[in-house]
Amino acid sequence: MCPDHASLGCFIQLHEVSLTGDFVIALTRTVLQVTGTDVATVAGDGTVVQAAASNSRTLTREAAAKAQDATLAARATRAEAAQATLDQRTAAASQG
Repeated sequence: MCPDHASLGCFIQLHEVSLTGDFVIALTRTVLQVTGTDVATVAGDGTVVQAAASNSRTLTREAAAKAQDATLAARATRAEAAQATLDQRTAAASQG
């Protein structure tokens, strides 16, 4: 059984009142129990996958921000070096 997106949307709209947080939690627990898996190995679409979202392998927002900051700092350093070289060449050309 593989319902399409529209069918899922109609089902959700039709049963919106019944689909509470408690129901979803209970349903999730039942699915995990029946499939013999846990939250670390089941993807949102129901496929079984390795836990790619483990804390040790997930790039956090902080890590991404640090990486971006480092990249920007390196670019700024290269730009300053290029400007210094340009200034030296300009000074040498005006003296020559």
